[in-house]
Amino acid sequence: MAKKDILDRAASFAFRQLDAHNQVVESLSPQLQTFIRVYSAQGILDNGGLQYFFESDFDKKPAYSTFIEAYQSIGAVDAAQALSLAVALFPFADPHLDANRRQQTMDYLWNDGDSFGFGDFDNALCGDESVWSHLREFVEKHRSSFGLT
Repeated sequence: MAKKDILDRAASFAFRQLDAHNQVVESLSPQLQTFIRVYSAQGILDNGGLQYFFESDFDKKPAYSTFIEAYQSIGAVDAAQALSLAVALFPFADPHLDANRRQQTMDYLWNDGDSFGFGDFDNALCGDESVWSHLREFVEKHRSSFGLT
């Protein structure tokens, strides 16, 4: 049997810890918070792009800046920048708090011929394998935080 991928093992550990802390991400170590944010966000992005990401209401509705900072923390600077620029397209403060306005904005952006670059940011994030490479390096660097020996 093949050795389980380090990201799978890190995810199992991180999400067990999250369960043990009543699903409160902020109660975890900075390394686990970073991992959970990037792992969750990139999984959504890879599955359905920015539309799925922005349609999601995350528990406790964290600011999108927490995801951007998590991407930066693992060294995925291009992904962090693309996400930051996509968030900046919302013409109102705190878009993470208002799913209806986010949806209206996305409908407008995707239906507009130019889309203000939203599609470019989507293409930059969806399927970006470098994010997973950066996340693996992050886990390797912080092995003990993930219960890995």
